[in-house]
Amino acid sequence: MSYYSLLVILYLRCIQMSDSLLEQTLNLLQNVKGVKSRRSISSETGLDYEWLQKLAQGKIEDPGVKKIERLFKYLSEPATKSLTAV
Repeated sequence: MSYYSLLVILYLRCIQMSDSLLEQTLNLLQNVKGVKSRRSISSETGLDYEWLQKLAQGKIEDPGVKKIERLFKYLSEPATKSLTAV
């Protein structure tokens, strides 16, 4: 299990159910800092790099559900794969 997968698993276990999908996604995005670059996240998700930067800085008021769902799925996917492999 990679360090990144472990971080995601630990984070997902700590998420409060009251957190919105946007809040969860922003937290995951902040937690992968130093492990995955925003450029690689952009490349692997198809989301625009500048959009990711603005999202992380809180400069997008309404980022769109589909983009947030795509990003959340991508950021939480390593943990999901690790949990189902056990």
